[in-house]
Amino acid sequence: MSPVRTISSLPGTVGAVSGPSSAAIGRVSTRLQRIAIIVCALVAISAPAFADKRAQVFPLSGSGLPDKLATAPAKLTKALATSISAVVASVPIEDAAGLLECDPENSTCLAAVAKSLGVERLVFGTISSQAGGKLKVTLTRFDVGPDRQQQTFELEGGTTEQLATELVKASSSLFGGVSIEE
Repeated sequence: MSPVRTISSLPGTVGAVSGPSSAAIGRVSTRLQRIAIIVCALVAISAPAFADKRAQVFPLSGSGLPDKLATAPAKLTKALATSISAVVASVPIEDAAGLLECDPENSTCLAAVAKSLGVERLVFGTISSQAGGKLKVTLTRFDVGPDRQQQTFELEGGTTEQLATELVKASSSLFGGVSIEE
């Protein structure tokens, strides 16, 4: 009869059963990090999906802007879109209309652009530098129906962030009183 062996007497063991190896723990840790990165990426990608898909803001076009305001069109576009829970288009309104071979000055064209994007509202505009360091922003809001409204705003902020905040506040009446908190 063979003697009964205990765990401590089995070859290759020392007293007790050990836990997972540090290599196994490292593999699990690496997998968890990868999963966390994938989840964060999916959340970041889907964030625009939470915006109001009924509205699209086209990049504001800028002309005659000083170098210090070179980023103003993009920042003002983003601030405006955020304030009205809209999606920012990747191309200017002129390019979107050009794809449909129509003129964005025509309401029928804007209705076709809105239909092709599956939205109910389009917002676009221009930015230009004025004397005395002021910025002139002209915004057009087009709602399918058609309802087209245009307003011009004079902004005096020193930085692009200040200009963006000022534009959102000034244009709130164009969008039903939506404004950001300070």
